Amino acid sequence: MMNKIKFLFETKMYLISILPYVFTFRPYDGSETYGINKTVGWAFDITGISFYILYFLLTFFLGFSLLAIIKTKTNFILSILFFLGISYCCLFQNSYKNIDLIDNLLLISTFLYILIFINSIYLKFKSPK
Repeated sequence: MMNKIKFLFETKMYLISILPYVFTFRPYDGSETYGINKTVGWAFDITGISFYILYFLLTFFLGFSLLAIIKTKTNFILSILFFLGISYCCLFQNSYKNIDLIDNLLLISTFLYILIFINSIYLKFKSPK
């Protein structure tokens, strides 16, 4: 079982980077609605939503797909940390209470993504001695 998980996180990271989309598109429960419902309209609180997280997820998917095309392996530990950070960002992105934490985790996950990408490319094309 551990070998299969390691195989997924080292070679099929593009498949794992699709999973946070499932967390992003959960049903709307109406808890973010506030205000008085008059004929003027409704009031929605959009201050706690990170709209740009979907663009980051698309970039991560395309980057990991490129790594899969050139058949590189990613670092197992960094890939797990990346997946946990992105999953947390997608699960709790609609909570306006911890938007700063989510934005910081997104920055850390982006840094991890860059580390994984550069490390994988470097190990693939490093010259043997």
